[in-house]
Amino acid sequence: MGTSLVESFDKGIILAVASSTNTINLQACLVKTDVNGALQWSKNKQVGNYSYPQTVIETRDSGILIFGSANYNPTLNGNDDFLFLLKTDSAGNDLWSKEYRLSANDRPVKLLKAASGGFIMCSIGDYNLGSYSKANIVRLEEDGSIRWSKSLFLPYGIHPWSIVESIDGNICIAGNCVGYSPIFFYDIAVCYLDSSCNEIWSKVFQTYYDDECNVLTTNSAGELFISGRAYSIAREWDVFHLKLDKTGTIQYQKLYDAGTSNGEVMRTGIAYDDGSTLLLGDVGGWDERDIAMMRINSDGSIRWSRRYPFSPNFTNYPYDIIKTSDQAFVYTGDIRPPAYYRDAALIRTTNLGEITCYLDTVSFTAYQDTLTEIIPTLLITNNNSVPIDSLINEPLNLITDKTACQQIFPIPNFTFTEDTICTSQCVSFTDLSLNQPISWYWTFSNADSTFSILQNPENICFPSKGKFNVTLAVTNSDGSASITKEITVGSECPVVPYVIPNVFTPDGDGKNDIFEIENLPVTAKISIFNRWGIQMFSSGTKKRFWTGFDEKGTKASDGVYYYVVNDSGIVYKGTIQLIGAN
Repeated sequence: MGTSLVESFDKGIILAVASSTNTINLQACLVKTDVNGALQWSKNKQVGNYSYPQTVIETRDSGILIFGSANYNPTLNGNDDFLFLLKTDSAGNDLWSKEYRLSANDRPVKLLKAASGGFIMCSIGDYNLGSYSKANIVRLEEDGSIRWSKSLFLPYGIHPWSIVESIDGNICIAGNCVGYSPIFFYDIAVCYLDSSCNEIWSKVFQTYYDDECNVLTTNSAGELFISGRAYSIAREWDVFHLKLDKTGTIQYQKLYDAGTSNGEVMRTGIAYDDGSTLLLGDVGGWDERDIAMMRINSDGSIRWSRRYPFSPNFTNYPYDIIKTSDQAFVYTGDIRPPAYYRDAALIRTTNLGEITCYLDTVSFTAYQDTLTEIIPTLLITNNNSVPIDSLINEPLNLITDKTACQQIFPIPNFTFTEDTICTSQCVSFTDLSLNQPISWYWTFSNADSTFSILQNPENICFPSKGKFNVTLAVTNSDGSASITKEITVGSECPVVPYVIPNVFTPDGDGKNDIFEIENLPVTAKISIFNRWGIQMFSSGTKKRFWTGFDEKGTKASDGVYYYVVNDSGIVYKGTIQLIGAN
């Protein structure tokens, strides 16, 4: 099964896979693909005699970290597990490995890269022992050493399923707990902590029956999004979705039902800065479950939903999803293709959840069920554990890749350069799209040109300094894809003491025939370049304006040229458009 994935610095995918050759001999495997999912390398790793990889991340020095659980003497009941952290270089070669024993039986939840450096590790302590479980949170340095380690208790235990770090450095965990209803149904526990793991607030949310939490995400506004499944007598299992502000106040609470025989559940998701979310889970019966994706608006209404029937008559589960730099979605999980054993899937969709094959519809109905809110008593204690170095084995690598279906869609991307002369905020765009696009369609919000079909449009002018949305849609022979970026225009504009024109027409009519900067000091120098970087003109003490000829005396053609003005060490750059050359 694929358990975790991340986009690598080279825009490929690093995938963590749990694989097994028998009932209890579980191995962790690192898989590296290119941007189109083609296998580049894979390496099996095993700490002890059993290794389950929960999270994979790419470190700031381009290394790779695997976080999971391991055991030297594995048994069918899965007890006596400890946590491990294995670091490799960018090619998957081992650098170091450490093991952490935080309780009698540790189950990994998630590893985060902390914004201030180092990592945040979350696990379930005393898992599956018959006692009440606890949440363990550990703040790690870059080398895996412990800065601090805490254990969190609720009266009848807490079973964390996810952890996030907010934009202000606070920490939030969400999971399951019991003991807040007369017959011990599962409830949703949320604990919001400061950067040192001191409690800010804790809340329990419940419907009348079971509520199981799987998903916790956050955005740059600090909003929290919690999802999983909840049980109702009328509809059985439905997706629940909670949106909280950073004080824990409910913004909306929704349940979503697709009418499948054994209900619907969400297992992972993505939060957006505009307050919307994307959820990924599965729907269906006991022995046939399909992966399903939902795009949720900021008010909890459904924007769209998709269903992926990879293998009828078998169960299929997703475990992790990312949004790539080109705004596509890539997810992994545990899939049972009809012709194979259970496989670790790697699926890439468009930004609308579309794929070439295995795409179907699913219709969710939203319900406004009310969740009861309870303030629990949270106990936080120090957990004095010390990591030790562990041994790493590299079993025989049996990983192969099989393409179920594939189309090489274009992958849109672009960059831009702007004038540093900001009277008109003009910008030139450069297409960086992959996979041989054959057509381009640009859309510019509030610009003087609202669209362009050029590959590299130039001199697109915006009315003022500020943030503007630019969308690029590209097409190749396999399909289309688009990306939207918010660009900032005029963020570093110097104050210009003179007016610089952006258009001139050297057609000999006596009007606007030269490019000249009025009131430019004699000591300042002007240089003009064409789009290939060849210098067309350089000013001197007597030659102060450009007439549209290059330095060899050849007339320049119509187009956009680039100027650099150096005025006593202060440099201004921009574009000048030449129109109507004879």
